[in-house]
Amino acid sequence: MRIPIILLATFKHIFACGSGSLKIINGEEASVWPWMVSLQAFGHFCGGSLIASQYVLTAAHCVTSRSFYIKAGTNNLNEANITTYQISRVTIHENYNSRSKENNIALIKLTEEITESSKISTICLPSSTDEKNIINQQVYTAGWGYTNPAGSSSSKILYQTTMQIYENSTICRITPKLHYCAWDPSQKESNVCFGDSGGPLMYSSEGNWYLYGITSFVFANKDRECLNNLSSFFTKVPRYIDWINEKINASQASALNY
Repeated sequence: MRIPIILLATFKHIFACGSGSLKIINGEEASVWPWMVSLQAFGHFCGGSLIASQYVLTAAHCVTSRSFYIKAGTNNLNEANITTYQISRVTIHENYNSRSKENNIALIKLTEEITESSKISTICLPSSTDEKNIINQQVYTAGWGYTNPAGSSSSKILYQTTMQIYENSTICRITPKLHYCAWDPSQKESNVCFGDSGGPLMYSSEGNWYLYGITSFVFANKDRECLNNLSSFFTKVPRYIDWINEKINASQASALNY
């Protein structure tokens, strides 16, 4: 029996992780995934996942060179009075490689804890030994990225799609060790694209949703149009569970000693 990972740090609010509604329609408007957050700087630019009351996981390439804040608790960025949260600290993986996208993971600490509600809660983390559990399985991803491969702006509405995890080099074309390769041959017009980076690759097990991957990179043509007929790649979260716990506990200890 799989038990949801609870981060080692102690929080005022312990969320029941991974409790989300499921209404999947490939490439169409999503139901609310309560752990989804939007990274904002003059508008949406990347996604992220709430993994604890004060911490968000995203892709390192999303947070290397800009100031930002997050919006949470909505799937419609046009809504009025969306709750926003400011950033206390950003920790990028020490071995992140911007060219190969290896170790493409970052931890965001918010200035305040988020209180659980019907619209905001955390997603569970898998165990560090669970990396292979989703091979050949159906998974889900969501984001506010481009809905048209040739588009020029992000969506205001959260969209979602289903994918399958492959280890087949013919489908994946490349097989990076630190990334999952995902695609759905039956949904050739549905894929992640620019603006979806940092968002979650999700898998449901025994009634809980788990964050197995972080949207990292896709194939594009010379005109920077996303290629929906090719696979996408997601940072393998199980490989970084120890790193996540180490950084959160260091942050908590630093706050206590301030």
